Amino acid sequence: MVYIKVMQGDTVVTAEAHETPVYVCRQKNGIIKRCSEQSAQGILSLDGSTIYQLEGKESLNLDNGYTTDFTYMTVYEEIIAGITEEDTEDTNPDVPEDTPEEEILTRAELTAKVKALEEELLAAKILLGVE
Repeated sequence: MVYIKVMQGDTVVTAEAHETPVYVCRQKNGIIKRCSEQSAQGILSLDGSTIYQLEGKESLNLDNGYTTDFTYMTVYEEIIAGITEEDTEDTNPDVPEDTPEEEILTRAELTAKVKALEEELLAAKILLGVE
């Protein structure tokens, strides 16, 4: 399985999962033909209606402006699920005015803190015989 992320300029357009990708290249006579992955300059869309330029390969001189690059399944799933935008809470969190700077935690720190507190709570319940 090959996963690709399709871009138009700097914008993510879609992502596709290809079980049997169809690679293409342009011949010297100008005709675009099917080829091996090693010779590929582009890849055909799943529905076969669009050619995507492979990032970093010799240009096919396409008019559609679509470029593509191989990606991971997790990135593919995020794009398909519509989770393509960065969460601003990670880089620019909403902080109440009365919160001291040293008390601000990143999302990873908060996750670790919650996990540690859950473990402490479970241990306390076991000691008290509640669980």
